[in-house]
Amino acid sequence: MKKFLIISTFLLSFTVHAYSKTLWQSTTTGMTVNQVQKLFSDADRISPIAIQTLGSGAKSLLELKSYKIGINYYKATFYFKDNGLNQVTLTLLDGQYALGAYKSLTDAFRIKYGAEVINDEGHYLWEKRWISREKSNVTMLLIDKMLLVIYNEGNDLDLDKL
Repeated sequence: MKKFLIISTFLLSFTVHAYSKTLWQSTTTGMTVNQVQKLFSDADRISPIAIQTLGSGAKSLLELKSYKIGINYYKATFYFKDNGLNQVTLTLLDGQYALGAYKSLTDAFRIKYGAEVINDEGHYLWEKRWISREKSNVTMLLIDKMLLVIYNEGNDLDLDKL
């Protein structure tokens, strides 16, 4: 019986891991707050009064105040739903040239993920979206002088059925 429990636990942990998707850096969907903090030891817990809730119900529980990518600095916010990591959002810190960062990230994402599946550059909002090898969405939004990069599960496209 003990052997059965050990094997069952192993198979269950493998199954959960097999369905997680890579989001940003080494984070994957479903990670706990503690697991993310092990990867990013300088990630701070967000105070209860400052927690933001997305439309999906995911809550911002951790953030890196400053993370350098290229020549720019971003704040990384980690959103959790049902006790598991659901989304990571990078926000370009104030005082940096958002359009320049947008253009350089576009080039980098095209190299990493290929052509974007959404490319909409309107008057006030510019949006680009890529789909990673793990079928996660990588969405970049430029709104006026604010630049966001959003990594999430990408469950709005049912690619496994195509």
